[in-house]
Amino acid sequence: MRDVAESKALLEATHAFPGSYVFKAFGPAGDAFESGVVAAAATVVERERIRVARRESGSGRKVCVTLDVDVASADEVLAIYAALRTVDALVLLL
Repeated sequence: MRDVAESKALLEATHAFPGSYVFKAFGPAGDAFESGVVAAAATVVERERIRVARRESGSGRKVCVTLDVDVASADEVLAIYAALRTVDALVLLL
């Protein structure tokens, strides 16, 4: 697994900060999961900096919650990933 310094260096080499960064969280369909994803990100940045989209699977049992977040730095990106990893029922995080 990549260490924090290496992850930060890679983010800084491939993204312009401040700027927009997209996170995708996959989990069970329903308002609770989506609300948890947004709430987790909002512990790091103001809610006004988060744009949310969702897409349900064909069966309707799973959902992808996409967050397009205005981030100030690679540190904020890493902090949001850490917060999102705490969301209950998270299946996959991109």
